[in-house]
Amino acid sequence: MRVGIEASIDSALLTGFEGLKLVRIPAEPTADMAVDFWIASLNPSTSRRQWPHLKGVKAVQGLWAGVDALRPLIPADITLCNARGVHDAPTAEWAVTAVLAMQNTCLFMLSCNATPTGPPGTRPRRSIFCPKARCAIRIVPCCSMRSRARRC
Repeated sequence: MRVGIEASIDSALLTGFEGLKLVRIPAEPTADMAVDFWIASLNPSTSRRQWPHLKGVKAVQGLWAGVDALRPLIPADITLCNARGVHDAPTAEWAVTAVLAMQNTCLFMLSCNATPTGPPGTRPRRSIFCPKARCAIRIVPCCSMRSRARRC
């Protein structure tokens, strides 16, 4: 099977595809190229320049969940595939990791950098200084009418 891919893809990423003939398609093709399966460019304008030069295409793979930019190019008798769901698991894993990292950082900052502040006779407040962001965050009990975050 002949698979059309962008010529700009690093050759080191293209190992291990035994049984497939990878056809590298330049962003500005000057001659017709025969491919069975085309992996469209991330850039819709590049795809529009490449498409007229591709012959024998049976299926097209878009790299996004939406393929609206490809629909006008691809005839109805050619299978058009989208990438719906491709990023669901990695995105969910990243979101959980980010939340856990933020919780860990917040707890660390509270335990190491928190100091009671405020006028005498008021509830102690905690101030957190974040050196990387060059800001201080003041945490006031949620029942206080003066709750707020203050940035330096």
